[in-house]
Amino acid sequence: MLDTVRGAVIATVIVGKRPRGLAVSHDGSRLYVAVSGVPRCPSGVARARCARLPRDLAADGVAVVDTRTLKVLERLPAGSDPVELALGHSERQLFVADEDGGVSVVNLRAGTLLTHIHVASGPRAVRVSPNGEWVAVASDLGHALTLIDSHLLESVRTTALGRLPVDLTFALDGREAYVADELDSAVYRIGMPAGLAGEGTPVPAAHGSVLVRLPFADRPAGIALDASRGRLYVSTGRSGSVAVIALAGPTLLREVHVGTRPQGLALTPNERLLFIADRGSNAVTVLDTATLRVLAQVPVGHSPWAVAMGP
Repeated sequence: MLDTVRGAVIATVIVGKRPRGLAVSHDGSRLYVAVSGVPRCPSGVARARCARLPRDLAADGVAVVDTRTLKVLERLPAGSDPVELALGHSERQLFVADEDGGVSVVNLRAGTLLTHIHVASGPRAVRVSPNGEWVAVASDLGHALTLIDSHLLESVRTTALGRLPVDLTFALDGREAYVADELDSAVYRIGMPAGLAGEGTPVPAAHGSVLVRLPFADRPAGIALDASRGRLYVSTGRSGSVAVIALAGPTLLREVHVGTRPQGLALTPNERLLFIADRGSNAVTVLDTATLRVLAQVPVGHSPWAVAMGP
């Protein structure tokens, strides 16, 4: 836990094995953490070989942390090998990308698994559209973006996209999504269906287009929208930088060195500061979005993967 004003660690909470994806409730009282009993695959080792490593299925789930007491309240069921998660707009449901093959929908009021939705293989990131109508899932192994109707809780469209889509964010009006692709070293843009979900009308097919190509060595890892400045920030896992993309154009404005292997990132609510989890430096880097200067690098636990911002 970090204090965003002081840029300092408040506390470290033990939540379970291999914590990755994070989400904070709208009032900031709850932190949801995807935890997994599947061991991390060492660099350079084939996934098929890693799949044979011993795994603790009982450790899979979502840890719920009370942000006031800093205590783990419970661990919710969430499929096999949870990696990322997103809160529904009503906060009655939690959408959890399970790397073994789908999206689990958790009923937060009952603390039970509501349903499991099949998506393209290897779901890596899951995000809810600004109007709450759609849930988008980027799947790296399936090279696709799957769109889920948040009312019907069904997959309604899967679009082939890039070679290794790893993260995504929505435009503020929800009309399109921006997807970071690691192997293509690019950001794709893809349109969302018009009208409301759940109306029973077919969802038209869509084709993603390249918004911006980054230097091949960058290998994008995370993406965030700065709506007030009309920008995207993309962490480049191999170049140790954050690429700053102006949507007007669009064009790559510059790359800012922020660490060793930046991964997940999140903006403060006023969009003045960008916090970046740096797996290689075991730290969180703080970037001033007005000056694009690094303000601090805060040491945290080993290999931080994601950042989530409270209200």
